[in-house]
Amino acid sequence: MVGPELDMEYVEDEKWWNHNINHICNRLEDG
Repeated sequence: MVGPELDMEYVEDEKWWNHNINHICNRLEDG
């Protein structure tokens, strides 16, 4: 089992990556 602290860190990391990926995709679409 993963502790609550580690789990929250993982969730925040996922949000950060998803945000960056969306930002890059948007920039690529804009050309």
